[in-house]
Amino acid sequence: MQPEEIISLKFKSIEDKKKELPSHILEMGLNMLYKEPIDLKKIFSKDFCEIIEIKNFDQDKTYNIAKTTSALIINSDDVFLHGSLENISYAKENFNLPVIARDFFLEEYQVYLIRIYQADGIIIEPSLIDDQTLEKISLLSLAMGIEPIYEIRTQNDIDRLKKFDFANMFIFENENLISNIKKTKFNIFYDTAKNKENLTERGAKIFIRVLI
Repeated sequence: MQPEEIISLKFKSIEDKKKELPSHILEMGLNMLYKEPIDLKKIFSKDFCEIIEIKNFDQDKTYNIAKTTSALIINSDDVFLHGSLENISYAKENFNLPVIARDFFLEEYQVYLIRIYQADGIIIEPSLIDDQTLEKISLLSLAMGIEPIYEIRTQNDIDRLKKFDFANMFIFENENLISNIKKTKFNIFYDTAKNKENLTERGAKIFIRVLI
């Protein structure tokens, strides 16, 4: 599916959600929150971190999550990724771990919504939004204590993000692009990377293991 189609269908889903949960109701819910998001920068500052991404999360299924796991990635998109917002809060409460929401973030309303469901981080696809929207979504999430994490697919993604000081955490599909990012940033890789050993020797210490 082309990006334009994804954006169009996702915007329709967002508008439907706004009818179901208008902004003024959402604001009331936000005012009732008493738990602050977990600081992912602090969590990922350890010597080695493993993030578990559960692709098709099922609340009725048992998952063997190691005690050494640093965080979970759960799909919150119900249009393309077969996820749900409810899965975010369920995973947060039942695994007692930070939860990162994978979704197609296109506007600020989604950040308010994901805060209600207790996400500690969100994965942003830079290629789907312009610079102004990327900045708005990122700054709002940071203001709420939610860490924006950027999915890096191309050199263009890096070139765009370099201009933003707030961009500190990246997921790399292509590990060869790491040379274009400062070592002081939080660089995350999939543990299926062909040169994982080489990446570790170069200082990589945060990896994602995927569970289907």
